[in-house]
Amino acid sequence: EFREREAQSFIDASFDPMIQIDETGIIQVVNESAVQLFGWSREEFVGSNVSMICGGEHAAQHDGYLRRYLQSGQKHVIGKKRKVPARRKDGSEFTIELGVQQVETMQGDLRFCAFIRDLTEANLMRANMMKQQDFIKDTFFGGGGGAHDESHSAPNTPTGGPSTRSGRPRRLRGASSSIQ
Repeated sequence: EFREREAQSFIDASFDPMIQIDETGIIQVVNESAVQLFGWSREEFVGSNVSMICGGEHAAQHDGYLRRYLQSGQKHVIGKKRKVPARRKDGSEFTIELGVQQVETMQGDLRFCAFIRDLTEANLMRANMMKQQDFIKDTFFGGGGGAHDESHSAPNTPTGGPSTRSGRPRRLRGASSSIQ
């Protein structure tokens, strides 16, 4: 029991949420960061199916994913990081980065350890940065659909070419000044 408490203290020391499930998808171990992120108590987590935190269609399909892996050995998630939807106790969904590793216990049982990173703040920062880019483009270059617009047309000038700060077309070196 001392070793179990010691191991749990190391797991709880992680800044990122961690969850361990068995071969049937039942949560065996959860750390304090996961409790804080998802809103369930440790007692509510342990013994429950991990699908409780799966967002989107993944909740209904998670047990099937696990069975398919155990039967085929084909890794779709294990050993990789993926962005997936997750669900809190209050039902709200958000995006996480999920990394899953397989471990074997001393008794030969399989366990799957999920390492989770909440992407909410990163997604908000990315959205704010895109808004700022759109504002800068609109302010200094006269609009055109925002920073993530696929068209790369020249600024709005009568010639469609390079312009000065005043918006007047700039004469290119070697260009004739006479119009024929």
